Amino acid sequence: MSYLFSLYWGICTLRRSPELAPSHPLFLVIVVAADIALGTLLSIILNTDVNWLQALTYVCVNLASLATATWFLLYLKDLPQRFPATLSAIVGCDVLLSLMLFLLTLFSGDIEQPATLGLVLVIGLWGLWVTGFILHRALNLSMLVGILLAFAIYVFSVALSTAASTPVT
Repeated sequence: MSYLFSLYWGICTLRRSPELAPSHPLFLVIVVAADIALGTLLSIILNTDVNWLQALTYVCVNLASLATATWFLLYLKDLPQRFPATLSAIVGCDVLLSLMLFLLTLFSGDIEQPATLGLVLVIGLWGLWVTGFILHRALNLSMLVGILLAFAIYVFSVALSTAASTPVT
């Protein structure tokens, strides 16, 4: 367990190679399940106006669109064999950063405080940076292009997730 924490922390700090992320299918299922559970919990905590089904829908659609976009980019570069390790790196780092965000919201008490909102923003930007780093390595692109792709995927997945989880009135 400490090896996995060390590995994902190393990727989050851009000191370890994302290619080292475990890519066994069972491990991917566990990491994806952890990301869904933690993401749903955070959605409910950060936005009290949503119910658990809306939060779960948002997180699942977000993750599915992220995975699809990542696979598509790897397919375009003729590197689909890198998909399991790339997805493991992205989702594993997201679990770690989400855990940090969960602990921050747990100990800060009020999420509306400017300092807390600032830290939430910093962790969000850090997540984009890490995803950009992983895409940069997986797709053999420059770091800047990786970050821009991460941002584009983020915007796409948030728009799709919001549309899927918003109740029709």
